[in-house]
Amino acid sequence: MLNKLAMHRECPSASRIALRDLYREGRLTLEWKGRTGLTNRYWLNDDSPLKRQSQFAKIKANQRIWNSCRIMRNFSIEEIMVTARVARSTVKRYLNALQRAGLIRIRAIEEEMVIYHLNVDCGALAPELIDDGIYAPTKSKFYPYREAL
Repeated sequence: MLNKLAMHRECPSASRIALRDLYREGRLTLEWKGRTGLTNRYWLNDDSPLKRQSQFAKIKANQRIWNSCRIMRNFSIEEIMVTARVARSTVKRYLNALQRAGLIRIRAIEEEMVIYHLNVDCGALAPELIDDGIYAPTKSKFYPYREAL
């Protein structure tokens, strides 16, 4: 079944974005181009839901973890899991690497919950895990793991 849609400049931005995405995916066909450019008519060829990537999926997990650490300064694994929307194992792996390099430290242990503190703020870009340490791209600085010293 084919449906007609109208689109013009005064459409709310969310509607305009949805129509743009449908058109790019080939799910809309331009039926009539408006004389003044204010109105175009489209045929909707496929009315199945759009496959949208969430805003969190666009930003890598380590970057989301790092952003949460920088904002909170003092944090637990559970807080990072919630704010960054990342699995516990991913948070633990990244925080352990940051701790081994000296970028964070354990501040306290409260009721079986470890509270970390951010020692070194390496800038907006998340530090990258490397075999023998961590590289901070914003500062162009390498932080070796303590065991390697």
